[in-house]
Amino acid sequence: MPFTTSQQLDTYYEKYKRIDVTFTKEVTRSLRMVRSQTHLKYKGGQRACVIYSSSLCGAKIMIVLPNRLLTKLQAAKLVYLRYSFQKEDSNDTISFVVHSRIVGFTQYGDKEEVYFAQLEYNHRPPDALIEILGAMLDANVNSKRRTEERIAVNTNNIRLLNLASTTHTVHIDGKPRNGLLRDISFSGLKIIVLGNSTSLIGKKATVQLSQTFGRNIMLTGEIIRHDTIENHNSLAVIALHFEPEDTPLEYRILINDRLRHPGATRITSPNEIEDNELEKFFS
Repeated sequence: MPFTTSQQLDTYYEKYKRIDVTFTKEVTRSLRMVRSQTHLKYKGGQRACVIYSSSLCGAKIMIVLPNRLLTKLQAAKLVYLRYSFQKEDSNDTISFVVHSRIVGFTQYGDKEEVYFAQLEYNHRPPDALIEILGAMLDANVNSKRRTEERIAVNTNNIRLLNLASTTHTVHIDGKPRNGLLRDISFSGLKIIVLGNSTSLIGKKATVQLSQTFGRNIMLTGEIIRHDTIENHNSLAVIALHFEPEDTPLEYRILINDRLRHPGATRITSPNEIEDNELEKFFS
């Protein structure tokens, strides 16, 4: 994730502070939340909990409470909700607490001692939470507003995107082909492949983006176009289009983070590609 200025954090907070984010499996994985290290702290102890949802103003948690502890927390004026997330490029975690107050309990179905607890934060949360939730919400907004802006996969952008290589495998009808990634966007990508690609129009294809810290992002789209490459009749650039509902959240965050850098976007012409780059890859 790129460096976030205090001005950007203020913008995130003002724009998104009341939007509630539900921690589905996809959201939890994409944000790298460490659920085993989240808990509610209170005077005299702490209790493991599951953060069900969170905004920048409050949270809803699931927690198991015996009657005596429920009574104690109902009377508590201050509690501390502990968040924990794994860092993007290591196994280290970043953890912090948010000063809160409990505004209500709701029993979870017919399960005794299992409750939803509604928390309100006593003040603006730590910058880390604003950055994590704000960047995710911003990516969702920009995936609709900036859908066609393309990021060239060049030496500089590979580093900023944390991609392991420009080389990726594209699976078409279950058959793998080596490919040279050229550009990516919220709505699709372009990749150079060997062989006749005219017959591939309309077919589904899957590309796995490999990142430097060991994570992979699987992208599935439809081949909607192909472009020829001057002086390379055996090669073509195929364009994949993604349906918004099929685009992984972590991919939207990746694209949005890169678009925040100046000069991130440009249109890549197939004929801008150096001959030696192609020969090295496809030889």
